[in-house]
Amino acid sequence: MVVVFSLDVLVAALVEGHPDHTRCASWVSKAKRGELTMLVAQTTVTELFAALTALPVRPRITPGMASRLVKGNIDPSQVIAVSPAAVWAVVDRAARTGARSREVAELLVIHAAQSANADHVLSLDHRSLDRLGDVPSGFVLAP
Repeated sequence: MVVVFSLDVLVAALVEGHPDHTRCASWVSKAKRGELTMLVAQTTVTELFAALTALPVRPRITPGMASRLVKGNIDPSQVIAVSPAAVWAVVDRAARTGARSREVAELLVIHAAQSANADHVLSLDHRSLDRLGDVPSGFVLAP
């Protein structure tokens, strides 16, 4: 099974104090054991780094720590390239579906997943994405 991980799942998986840490970390562990193939949209990699360094946790996650967390959990071969055409397609899709705020970034993840022929997208925000009505039923899973 090929699963594209969204930003919210990766943040929860990598931050032990996150309320959804256990269930999200279990999915990353499954990928590391080879029970599923984890993919990540190209844009999610830098968003993850930014999110980790901005979290209000103590001790703070330094840029060096964030780099180690990202590189230690995402292999370059797992990154789905996002083309400029894909970005514009997502802008159009967001306008058509009424997507707002983080939903737009999630639509880019969904677009990348569909382009990579992934089986699913894993997101903590699956209800919001289902509401958009432009996503196949069962494509977005909750961890």
